[in-house]
Amino acid sequence: MRRSPRSTRTRAPAAEAGSIATVGGLVTAGLGVSAMPALVLPLMGSGRIVCRPLVDPVVDRRLDIALRARRTLPVVTQRFLETLEEFRLQDRPLPPGVSWA
Repeated sequence: MRRSPRSTRTRAPAAEAGSIATVGGLVTAGLGVSAMPALVLPLMGSGRIVCRPLVDPVVDRRLDIALRARRTLPVVTQRFLETLEEFRLQDRPLPPGVSWA
């Protein structure tokens, strides 16, 4: 159940979808709205979808790197992790709202 910010009434979703493409189809058809990471927008299809950033409240999330347990990492994966660490140590400016954990 979700509470509307303009109302004290609680509403249940009319529909839920487990696929980004399905969500894109529902939004394109005018059957709903969705909040999702900007990176998945290209996966929603080529429909006419207008995107607006969420600014209040600010959405924050943690990203992790998943690796196979107790396995030797491929060289390309080792290099990728080294590149991330070098970038972090260089103290380069990050986009607004982004920080190293």
